[in-house]
Amino acid sequence: MPLTHAPIETVEPVDCQAPPSDHLVSCGKCDKTYRQGGVVSEYAGMHSYEECYFAVRRLYCDHCHHIQVWQERIDPVVLEDVLVARAKGHAVDISDFRFTGIVLSGPGYTTGRRAIEAFLTKHPEAAGVSQS
Repeated sequence: MPLTHAPIETVEPVDCQAPPSDHLVSCGKCDKTYRQGGVVSEYAGMHSYEECYFAVRRLYCDHCHHIQVWQERIDPVVLEDVLVARAKGHAVDISDFRFTGIVLSGPGYTTGRRAIEAFLTKHPEAAGVSQS
């Protein structure tokens, strides 16, 4: 007979982090799923406490009518390219990094008609990119 479940007490904990699942992002309040294209991501720099690069990410949830904001760890695609660009004083672009799915802080939520209208005016790609 195949094992269908195990009591939680018998499962040993493991130290691992799940990778991002198919580039989908969920609202932290209602769990509605969105495609990665609906998330606005901005390179923020080096996280002082965690000592890693991070991005500020924002998602507009059309169900809850809020903007979800969080900080996510990002890893350089080619570390040497990022270090050289920074040493030369060049701007580092978010495309030089890959998202890890590791949330460093958040999510926080921004509500209010004016804030949401300003966000969607600046980032029209963030509206209407739901998965379901």
